[in-house]
Amino acid sequence: MLEQVVTTCMDISSPDIARAYGHLPKNKIYEWAAYQAALSVEYVKTGKGVSSTPEGAFSKKKMLDRLEHAFLERGNASDWNQCKDLFQNHLEDPGTLENFRYFCVPDSDEMIMFYKSIWTGDMASAMEYLHRWGKDLTGHYRQSPENESWYRMTEFEGIAVNERLKAQAVADLIYLEDVDNVCFFGGGNLPERLYGWSLNSLNSITLFETGKIAQIDELLYRELDDYGKLFNPDIVHIYQENLLNASSHENLLSTQDLVVMHGVSMYLGKNREGMIGALKNAKAILRDKGLMSYDYLLLTEGMKRTATAQHWPGAENMKIFNSVEEAIAEAKEIIYLVNSTSANTSFFNLESIVVNSVEPWGETSVRFLLRKRS
Repeated sequence: MLEQVVTTCMDISSPDIARAYGHLPKNKIYEWAAYQAALSVEYVKTGKGVSSTPEGAFSKKKMLDRLEHAFLERGNASDWNQCKDLFQNHLEDPGTLENFRYFCVPDSDEMIMFYKSIWTGDMASAMEYLHRWGKDLTGHYRQSPENESWYRMTEFEGIAVNERLKAQAVADLIYLEDVDNVCFFGGGNLPERLYGWSLNSLNSITLFETGKIAQIDELLYRELDDYGKLFNPDIVHIYQENLLNASSHENLLSTQDLVVMHGVSMYLGKNREGMIGALKNAKAILRDKGLMSYDYLLLTEGMKRTATAQHWPGAENMKIFNSVEEAIAEAKEIIYLVNSTSANTSFFNLESIVVNSVEPWGETSVRFLLRKRS
């Protein structure tokens, strides 16, 4: 029998705890992530959803009522009518229901919109919420309120912190390497634009994205009040196609100073062909001495919760590594294969390896920086 937990993320991530630890206390990981994942795993094994008991059915209805109230009070009825079946279906999983209770989902617009985004396939918007920007239930684009559960969650969740570390690293790289032309393999809504405005200094931004990017045109013209600048749309070139087609565009060959492929490697397949193809395409469009940055995700308790209780799309097919050593060994083998099978004389040097670590989760990802040499 799984233990019942009654606290919420607001208790565990209170300002007093934040000041005392500077991060989530390690002994709270169970309540934060592992308990919810265990409930979902058991649900998959047994098929017994929350509606299999009167108490569970009551809890689910209560949560759905709270969600409906949130839409009617802070959003609108038509949006609730469009997505209520989505919540109805997913909340049959006891782990997901506990996730919604623990993270106070109905109380936070960002919490609600995050789940709506991932469950409708709008991954670009979902990932942007991890950077504490996104739409509330009225459709207004805003920075996440600091006193609500979404902000608290992203302050401590290893996956969210990891995404912000990577975006900041790209902004820093653009500045330090004096980059003029950058290509994103799977860039989503370009959250890097929120870090130091480095993207505004570029000559061109090229984006290969097969997901929903309906918001791209909107965000390019959007004014962010805290920064007071408009993101320049004239420099952005969007290819809504597979990143493995990049080298087929002759106008891109040997033109890019930097290729960024963050948060994408896990979707390229569990065999090596996808990663080999990605690196070869990056090498083709990079100028001599140009850089490529990509990352491998590591399995943490938070990642397990994401794959189970959050119902992250395609999680069962993702390639996620169990250790830093395993990820580095795979990267070196991929680089060797790309270099040894190249049809031309250019090759990749492994410039640096950066391991992102977030307390108390441990290592969350490994980022590799490659430099093209002729």
